[in-house]
Amino acid sequence: MMNSNADLSVLRLDQLASHAPAMVIDVAWPDDEQGRHLALRLSEIGFVPGQTVRIVTTGMPGREPLAVRLGRSTFALRKREAALVHVALEGAALVRAARENADLLHSTPKGAAPAGITRKAPAHV
Repeated sequence: MMNSNADLSVLRLDQLASHAPAMVIDVAWPDDEQGRHLALRLSEIGFVPGQTVRIVTTGMPGREPLAVRLGRSTFALRKREAALVHVALEGAALVRAARENADLLHSTPKGAAPAGITRKAPAHV
C-alpha cells in the first residue's frame, strides 16, 4: 500500500470504531486462493478506493458480525473479511491523499491484482 501523505492514517476496517466515517483505500490481495476470491468479491460489491464506509453496529459477543455501511448499502462482514479492507479516517487532508493513492492504484500492469487491491496485506497497519 502506498502512502504519499505522512498524515494519512490507514487502518483495517475491522479496527474502525463504530460510526466513524472512513474512506476505502484498498483491499488486501492475500496469497491463498480463498483469500484472493474473497478480496475480489469485496471489490465487486463496492469496496473500492474512494468509497465512503462506516461500521453501523456490531454483533455480540466478540463484535462479530460487523454491519458495514458502504455508500447507500449495508453489508454484514465477518472480522476476517473486514480485515482485508484498508480505510482512512475522513478529513479534508486525508481524503485528498487517499484519492491520490487510489489514482495510483488504477493503473494495473498485466497479471497484477485488479485496481484497488494490493498483493499482500501490510505487515503493520
